[in-house]
Amino acid sequence: MASPGYSRSARSGRAQIDPQGYYRLLGVGPSASSEDIKLAFRDRAKKLHPDHGGSGADAEAFRRLLEAYEVLRDDRKREAYDNVARTESVNGGGRRRSAARPRRRKFWIHGRFLQSRSFWTICVLAFLLLGMTVLWRESERSLRDHQNVMAQLYQQLDRAKRANEARTQQRYRSLTAGAGSGPGVSTPSEALYAAEIAFSFGATSLIGTARGSAERAVSGLAEAIDGLPEDGQWLVLVEGRSDRAAERSGVAIEDWEQSLLRMASLIGFVVAQGIPAERLAVRFEAGLGGDSEATPASRTVRIELLCCAD
Repeated sequence: MASPGYSRSARSGRAQIDPQGYYRLLGVGPSASSEDIKLAFRDRAKKLHPDHGGSGADAEAFRRLLEAYEVLRDDRKREAYDNVARTESVNGGGRRRSAARPRRRKFWIHGRFLQSRSFWTICVLAFLLLGMTVLWRESERSLRDHQNVMAQLYQQLDRAKRANEARTQQRYRSLTAGAGSGPGVSTPSEALYAAEIAFSFGATSLIGTARGSAERAVSGLAEAIDGLPEDGQWLVLVEGRSDRAAERSGVAIEDWEQSLLRMASLIGFVVAQGIPAERLAVRFEAGLGGDSEATPASRTVRIELLCCAD
């Protein structure tokens, strides 16, 4: 039977190899023999038995004593108990330390994770994702603001374009009105300058003699414009015609197309020579009779300078 005066290290060692306290309840050590365990049980049972223990009787303590004796008196149960005790001793302690270990281990795992590369990689990715989200939202807001500004600009340009077209139409109507429209206004027959550009048969671009005629016409037009007052309301009128307006199948599209393409060629040439586009007006007529390309008039585009009379 173990001595009650054992040292602290002995108590610590016993706690490590007696996780359930069975040896302590019987008052013996792990190396006690089966006879020692039997004697110790009898001695303590007399003191703790509820029916025979007297003032020291304790039913719960007796139950625990009987539990310990049932394990330690059987060689196989005792060996299993000792094996469990040795395993827990190797892992770092008895029952109490084993119960507390999961929390410390969990904290240790968390601490190790906080110091791991994976943790910092996740942090960096999270910050990048957050930054990209903020940038995306800012970009969307900037794009919406830009779209609103562009829409306003387009509206302003559209209003300005309509106003300019209205002014051009008004100028054209005033300049091309009849002689009865009032003094100081020239009619088409009273143009300040006029010239005709004849295109070759089937041609729609300014080539050969047509280009030479266009260059002379623009030169004369520029000289006439230079002689006008700076605030003069002058207009360059480009006129084209098609001898046929319609045919049996409907509109004489081919004839119209020829005339309109010639007018477009001349207009492009005039603008390229420096005549302001906003000063140009166009008039097209169809249905004057005759055979389409056989009549020279259908291959001629007229250019006139209209302005207030002196």
